[in-house]
Amino acid sequence: MALQSAADVPLLITSPNSSSERRISPSWTIAQLKARLEPITGVPASCQQLSLRVGSQDAVAVAAADEEQTRLAAFPLQPYAEMTVSASSTLSLHTVGCPVLDRFDILSSRQLPHFLFPPAQPPSTP
Repeated sequence: MALQSAADVPLLITSPNSSSERRISPSWTIAQLKARLEPITGVPASCQQLSLRVGSQDAVAVAAADEEQTRLAAFPLQPYAEMTVSASSTLSLHTVGCPVLDRFDILSSRQLPHFLFPPAQPPSTP
C-alpha cells in the first residue's frame, strides 16, 4: 500500500474519455496537475481546460496567467469534488500549439506494398 500525504485531496476526474478518482496535492501547480492528467485523459496538457465543481455550486475554472507558479491550494479543493478536463476549441488548439492530428485511414492489404503482403500464389499441383 502506497503512503499518501495527509494534505492529498481525493477528486473525481472526468474527461470525454475517462472517469476516475485521483489524489491531488494542493502543493502542485496547475501545470504539474495538467502534466499528470495527460496520460489519464488523453488530452495534451497544453490543450486542457480544467474546471472544479464542489457540491451543487457552480464550476470554477482552474486557470491562471502563470500556471507554472499557481498552486492548487488557491482553489476550493474539497474531498470528492469533481474536476472536469476538456480540450480547448479547435481554433484555440491551433493558436496555443496543440497538435492537430491528421485523419488516417486503415489500408487494405491490396493497398500496402507487396513486400509486406506478397500476393497469394495459387497452390501448386503435383
